Amino acid sequence: MKVKHYRIIIISLIILVFIFGFGIINTIVSLKYETNFDNECVSTISGDNLCNSLRNIKYLFYIDLIAIFILLLLQGKIIKKTDSD
Repeated sequence: MKVKHYRIIIISLIILVFIFGFGIINTIVSLKYETNFDNECVSTISGDNLCNSLRNIKYLFYIDLIAIFILLLLQGKIIKKTDSD
C-alpha cells in the first residue's frame, strides 16, 4: 500500500472516531429526554430502540479504535517502500 493511501485510511478512521463519539453522546441524550421512564429504551418521538442503537454505535466505535491501533502497529509491514514515495 502506498503512503498516500495509508494516510487517507488513517485520517478517515480518526474522523469516524469523532462521528461515532458524537453518535454515542447523541443517543445517550435521546435516552434521557425521549423516553418516559428510566429503564425504557423505546423513543416516544421516533419509536426507535435507543438501547440497541447505543450498543451498535459503541461496537462500531471500538472496532474503529482497534482498526486504527492495528494499522498504526503494523505500519512498517503495510506500507510498501518505493523510490517515488
